Amino acid sequence: MSDLERFDEQEKYCPVLGHYLKFGYCRILREGLPCSKIRFCWDGKLPISDFLNRNFSPDEQEKIFELSKNKFTTLLTLIERAQNRNG
Repeated sequence: MSDLERFDEQEKYCPVLGHYLKFGYCRILREGLPCSKIRFCWDGKLPISDFLNRNFSPDEQEKIFELSKNKFTTLLTLIERAQNRNG
């Protein structure tokens, strides 16, 4: 078993899908890259930052978390627009 696969059988509840999943699913969810919530979900149960740093380049990590940044930016923009309309 490779270092990349060593946590694949660990299970945790997925707040996005609403049931338990194995880490292996989270690790390859997006075109072979981990789910963008992998840090949030697995921090404290696995050494997730160390795992990501050992197995994914900085460019890959940026791509992993890019979707989360985009959603956050969109949310902030929507909040700002709502505040401007209200006042």
